[in-house]
Amino acid sequence: MPRGRAMRAPNGYGSVTKLSGKRRRPFMVKVDTVMDERGYPKSKILGYFATREEANIALLEYHKNPYNPDTKKLSFLEVYELWFESKYIKGVRTYSQSSIQATKAALKKCEPLYHLPMKEIRTLHMQNLLDSLSCSHASIEFVKVLLSQVSRYALQFDIIEKDYAAFVKIQQPDDDEHGIAFSLEDIKKLWDHVDLPWVDSILIYIHTGWRANELLQMPIENIDLFSATMRGGLKTVAGKNRLVPIHEDIFPLIKARMKKQNVSLFGPQFMKYSTYRNIFYRTLKTAGITTHYTLHDCRHTFETLLNNAGANDVAIDRLMGHSSKGIGKSIYTHKDLTELRKAVSLINTKIYSFDLLGKNNYN
Repeated sequence: MPRGRAMRAPNGYGSVTKLSGKRRRPFMVKVDTVMDERGYPKSKILGYFATREEANIALLEYHKNPYNPDTKKLSFLEVYELWFESKYIKGVRTYSQSSIQATKAALKKCEPLYHLPMKEIRTLHMQNLLDSLSCSHASIEFVKVLLSQVSRYALQFDIIEKDYAAFVKIQQPDDDEHGIAFSLEDIKKLWDHVDLPWVDSILIYIHTGWRANELLQMPIENIDLFSATMRGGLKTVAGKNRLVPIHEDIFPLIKARMKKQNVSLFGPQFMKYSTYRNIFYRTLKTAGITTHYTLHDCRHTFETLLNNAGANDVAIDRLMGHSSKGIGKSIYTHKDLTELRKAVSLINTKIYSFDLLGKNNYN
């Protein structure tokens, strides 16, 4: 064989061609992927390489594990759109609008990755993105989850060969539980105005410690008046599917709401966070509370009340959905529930009579 000539490949195997001119990567690799209407193979460009050896290796690797070359050119944004369609549009499960909006909000924070080829994105690209974000820890977690889900989708369909998102970490400290606790004076104002619309909902948040959306998205079936418990959770492994006993002071409030037979405690449909947040601020003002509390401060208040009452640390972790030794199991024994109920019962904020609400049927 003449020197410098490449060995001819079998029909349908593909080809390596050296392009003319001075190029950094002059060797072009083509592969036959489909047949046209005449029965002739249609070629796709696999890539460009600096040496013939690299090109031949690429062609060999392709035949070990064939893929559609077009998918290797997809950008992060294009892969995201394919993943979004498969999950939210064509998927079997139905997602709430709040979940969809949270995903779209997380995507906006990924703008530096939009036009990068998905196959070229590495851990460093994604880590730099997370490190550059100046938003809450919870918001960064949404971005991390999005990166992970898009990467797993790309891996599933051979768009990438390795899930680099699995190595990304959130460097910022978790600010989830930061906030201020409601003062006892302001909690008393809530009890004093419990007959006003929506005041009861704030008291329910304060006495259960649920995150905003955990309660807003909680199906009514997850509330058991017979055992006086609520089951839910959205965020962490330890927080999901956790059990929270209903404090006897708010039992009548929850029972009254459940009589309306809605989808959730707060209406015939699951309420958006933004909708309830506006109600929350308006209700505080109506109750004469001037301190600027956030909805998350209700959760912080619950934890503070438990700590101040001397509740067991493990019980507090389980009620809050925090990760600690022994936390994370979804099966609760009778002893577990007794300990949790004991911790919740230590809270004593009620400086109000239930005369307006009738007899307390808490058991």
